[in-house]
Amino acid sequence: MTPAGLAAPPRPPAPALADSTAERLRLVVAPANGRFRPHVTSGSVLRGDLLAVLTGSRGREVEVRCPADLHVAGLLALPGQLVTAGQALLWASLGDACAR
Repeated sequence: MTPAGLAAPPRPPAPALADSTAERLRLVVAPANGRFRPHVTSGSVLRGDLLAVLTGSRGREVEVRCPADLHVAGLLALPGQLVTAGQALLWASLGDACAR
């Protein structure tokens, strides 16, 4: 079982996307329902880094961790917004482990 927010390695791209910009784009989605509290809004992050915390009922917190070395381009949910499981939180591109 993988920790919340960490997905299995990506599948090979469809032939139509091979060597295109779309091949490198990624969406990070909410693993559970809760209030979105981002820890990163842009820049380079490494696999396992904390991207956000989702706060649910009774103070339950779910961490959203980076699934791969990425360059976060922007948020797709507002800080403090209630999100549902599977909702896109941010978009990013696969990165070459950029220096911090």
